[in-house]
Amino acid sequence: MSVQITGLGSLHAAASGRLAPVVMRGQACIRTTDDQARYQVRIDSGAGTEFKLRNTAGTNELPFSVLWDSQAGQGRSFVRPGETTLLTASGLSCGPNAHLVPYEVHVDRHDLLSAVAGTYQGSLVIDISAP
Repeated sequence: MSVQITGLGSLHAAASGRLAPVVMRGQACIRTTDDQARYQVRIDSGAGTEFKLRNTAGTNELPFSVLWDSQAGQGRSFVRPGETTLLTASGLSCGPNAHLVPYEVHVDRHDLLSAVAGTYQGSLVIDISAP
């Protein structure tokens, strides 16, 4: 059995409601040869121990969380890097034995409003494997 991920790219913040978190959205194409379209996903960060965006001109940080497979009703929220979970691909088709999987990165509005102005960057590592 094999599993493959394609279609990842950079995320950019989008405007949201007044009290809602800031949400950055992306999508990936998950291809699996498992009969039941199962796969394991592990979400990690370049920093290792926490999900944080870092100010490129200083030491300020913004914590974030990740919602994987946000449209399928089985969405899994990741608040700490390194967690692994078993899921079933169920999104729209993006090729033979492949399903489109949306994901979201959330930054709390309170954290954003109290952040020092600047450019914030971070890494999100998505590891897909066979169950």
